[in-house]
Amino acid sequence: MTALRAFEVRGVIDADAVLLRRDARRRALTLWAPGCRAHAVGDAVVLIFEAPRALRAERAPGAVLWWRRGALVGVEVPDDADLPADAVALPVGGALVVSPIGPPLDVSAWIDTAGWRVVEPVTCLAPPPPPVVVVAPPPADVRAAFGDGVAPPSREAEALRAALADASDPDAPPASGGWAGALRGLLRAARAGGAQAPAALPGPIGAGGGGSAGRAPTGPRRPGLLDRLDGWLTERLAANQLGGVLGRRHARHLRDMMARFEGDDLAEALRHAIPLGGEGGGGPLVGLRLPTPRGDLSIGAGGGAPSVFPIADGLRARIEEVYRRAAEQLTRAERYDEAAFVLAELLGEGEKAVDLLESKRLFARAAEVAEACELPAERAVRLRFLAGDVDGAVALARRTGSFADAVARLEARDREAGEGLRALWAVTEAAAGDYGRAVQVLRPLGLTASVGRWIDAVLADAGPGAPAMLALKLATAPDGFAAVRPLLEAILDDDGPVGPSRRANLAGALTTELRAQPGNRALHAAGRAAARAVLRDQGTAWADVGRAALVTSLAQALGGPLRHDLPELGAAPARVRLSAREAPLELALAAADCGTRAVLDAATLPDGRALLALGEAGAALVDRRGKVLTRWEQPADALVLGPTGQRAILVARAGRATARLARVDLVTRRAAHWQDVELARWAPTFDAAGWHVATADRLYLIDALADTWRALWSLPLEGGLVDLAVDDGGLGMLLAEPGGESFEVWRFERPGPRLRGRTPLNLGAAAAPLAAARVRPDGEPEVWHAVDQRLWRERPMSATLRGALAEVVLGAGWTAIVQLLDGGRAVALLPAGGAAPAATLTFEGAHALAVRLDGVVCTVCDDRGRVVGLSLVDGEVLLDLRI
Repeated sequence: MTALRAFEVRGVIDADAVLLRRDARRRALTLWAPGCRAHAVGDAVVLIFEAPRALRAERAPGAVLWWRRGALVGVEVPDDADLPADAVALPVGGALVVSPIGPPLDVSAWIDTAGWRVVEPVTCLAPPPPPVVVVAPPPADVRAAFGDGVAPPSREAEALRAALADASDPDAPPASGGWAGALRGLLRAARAGGAQAPAALPGPIGAGGGGSAGRAPTGPRRPGLLDRLDGWLTERLAANQLGGVLGRRHARHLRDMMARFEGDDLAEALRHAIPLGGEGGGGPLVGLRLPTPRGDLSIGAGGGAPSVFPIADGLRARIEEVYRRAAEQLTRAERYDEAAFVLAELLGEGEKAVDLLESKRLFARAAEVAEACELPAERAVRLRFLAGDVDGAVALARRTGSFADAVARLEARDREAGEGLRALWAVTEAAAGDYGRAVQVLRPLGLTASVGRWIDAVLADAGPGAPAMLALKLATAPDGFAAVRPLLEAILDDDGPVGPSRRANLAGALTTELRAQPGNRALHAAGRAAARAVLRDQGTAWADVGRAALVTSLAQALGGPLRHDLPELGAAPARVRLSAREAPLELALAAADCGTRAVLDAATLPDGRALLALGEAGAALVDRRGKVLTRWEQPADALVLGPTGQRAILVARAGRATARLARVDLVTRRAAHWQDVELARWAPTFDAAGWHVATADRLYLIDALADTWRALWSLPLEGGLVDLAVDDGGLGMLLAEPGGESFEVWRFERPGPRLRGRTPLNLGAAAAPLAAARVRPDGEPEVWHAVDQRLWRERPMSATLRGALAEVVLGAGWTAIVQLLDGGRAVALLPAGGAAPAATLTFEGAHALAVRLDGVVCTVCDDRGRVVGLSLVDGEVLLDLRI
């Protein structure tokens, strides 16, 4: 106990804590703020503030305290006083009394919520309408593609097709008289004396068309009860001669059909026709119902090839001959719809059917048949464009990524039309923010005014696309060297973390242009300066493996003495990759090292700048030093980046499942409100093909370039969407089935998108509780389990969690594990498949934190205004901002 002279604290004090005795709980709740901690000190409560708080001592609700040598004191103590850490020291009767600080208290338990009632918020506004799907799915079958151009099928033919479809669809309910009739026949045969000698079943006819890319895809079906029953029935049919009975009835239908084709009424014959399905043969199943006439003639694309009833191979050849003769007759009679129907549906030759319709300039019908027959998408795009359906052609080309092939095929046949589609392609790329690609698309047509404006806008912004655009500017306007010289010097002298990569991009672009224009003096001047700068980078720790080859290629393109005087380039200084570090990179930010404004989301752009989402305060573009370049007043809680970081969508939450969207052009620095929509989940990026978003029960590919809320594709969701991941080549979804223990992974190929698989993921037998489940764009699931501060994936993580698991974020080759600390947040970065963190970032004092893994950069921001951008290549800190 230390003796003290009389001491009284008065005036305004920067208090770190207060000691509360009377009515302590009520007073603590009154003073409570995020970040505070409450501890027991004897029969009193000490409330420790997150940051010093100014209090007038004589009016404070308790004794004011401040930190001294690890203890909270309420009086200035002598230097020789014994002050243990984690204690409270107060003057009592002229002496210093020290009391230990007890364990933390759960303040939430002090609030009695027994009488509270949860009230769901009610909005007076109508719910936002769903997106309008503008690219109509292809016809359900080939007959539907012809509409009224072909007569409806006969009842017999339609019944046959339905029976075949029933046999191939394990989930289809049996039709009256089908399975029931077969079973009755089996029972009668059994009562009559059992099995007889097996009846010989004739060979297969063939199969219909395949699935349609435009409809909502369905995955491979699991074997069902009807599959097993079908196999059993097939054996019994053969054993009891029922197959022979059905075969005779089907043969009777075939004879009647052939007679109609031999007659003059081809329209009636087509109503009774059955498809041969091209080269493929049918399976062993027997149709159990007789065919009925078609109600209409539509080209079948179905959801998979239906089984067919067997016939002899010789009869198949005869039927094929009859169909081909009918197609020729219909063509001579200028009944092109019916002729194309015979080729596409009955013979399974969709290419020939489309060729016939296109040769007769029936482009709209040819496009529908091409989609129904699942021909390459670029053909349907070209046909839609020739038919005058420009919007439909562009939308289909964007969704399927078939602009290049469609333009090439169209220019080969109709140069003027091809150039028109090329111009639309360029405008689409520019609208998505990829100005460089837009310019390259239009270069074959010459430098137009639009291209010049795009180049100048990118150069004025000096953003990610500036190096490539600078080379293009010098190639197309050599006299403009003086205008771009300041930007050229800024790129060559950039000593920041992204400087070498920008110089490498410039050197590569100049090399390409010099090979096309070896006599361009402006390109030579810029190329020599770029070669020197890249050569300088080769001797620094920033050098990449391919830097020497880049300098050599540029020197060869420049020619002259430089090509011979180039020094011998040794190996670049080795850089230790972040994923190969022996000890993890540790980066810790103290609670006092913070900004003044919460940052809800942040993205590091390729040129070193950062785009920030500031909630109701809007969004901001800042340079690498934190200087605000532009601020937009559109609210933003999350960011969705375009393909080159030059366009973005701002997402502001307006409720549980609704959001307010705004679009930003970082080149022109303009932003505008877009839509108020229903939104449950969304991809963090978009491109010219669209933006993937999900509502409670449906996935959409949104047209991110349109003024209205419309979709290029949609898919119903079978279960709750747990995670969604997208990149250029794939789309992965993780769906939870009822109960939450079973999941299903859906894997799509992009562009398209085309469903490539549905894989069940059963976690019911897992030894440890599920902590997090995520999916990568390639459809690879990543499931984490946790027990006693340990995380498991395929194997336990080598380091224990420092706090409770908050979130798992997946990126290209990396996993970020966000943890809740006592008074902060931490992010552990693991290479994909690794068990040990390669880097750990600690944000002391943070209560909310957001992580983005964009390519080779991890960007982390928190509610205390701190933004950190970390290179996932070598761990270099690219951004360290306080907002």
